[in-house]
Amino acid sequence: MKLSTAVTDTFHRFVMDAARWVRPEDVADPGEVNPAVALKLLYRHPPLRAMAWFRLATLARSLGVRGVPDYLQHRLL
Repeated sequence: MKLSTAVTDTFHRFVMDAARWVRPEDVADPGEVNPAVALKLLYRHPPLRAMAWFRLATLARSLGVRGVPDYLQHRLL
């Protein structure tokens, strides 16, 4: 998988994950998730932070980087 495609795909998936946390009972429009909102959500919601680490590990694995997923798993435990 190309680097730019993998990064874009991972970023899009994270934005979709973050959109679920903008409003408690509803999934927000992904356009509402800007960097400031994403940082605030990451600070306030540990499950979203764990999902972000998971997305990063998945990106590393898809790019063939060894050791990153294992390191992140140990860091989260």
